[in-house]
Amino acid sequence: MPAPFMPEPIGGVYVFYHLQSKKGYVGQSWNVGERYTVILNQLAAGVHHNRELQADYDRYGERAFAFKVLRRVPDDKQARLDAEYEVIQAAKQAMKPIYNKNLDRDDGQDWF
Repeated sequence: MPAPFMPEPIGGVYVFYHLQSKKGYVGQSWNVGERYTVILNQLAAGVHHNRELQADYDRYGERAFAFKVLRRVPDDKQARLDAEYEVIQAAKQAMKPIYNKNLDRDDGQDWF
């Protein structure tokens, strides 16, 4: 899956999700394009910290996943963390499947 084209760093909240199950991994970064590359490299190397996401990646492969920026957030780490928390909480309330284990700290956009 090619990296999303982002000519300059974009801070925000993203989801990396399995296309069939719609199960997503929500995160935040000051540079979501770079973070996407890091996630793919970790998964390809078999060292991503989220074991469930790693297992699904190993089982289904890179083509079974997609990456989407859910919110652009200014270069303010606390604002990104707050937005990430809101997204995770909205997904949890909507009973959407997520890989995230720390559900208590992500906007409720639908990534499906």
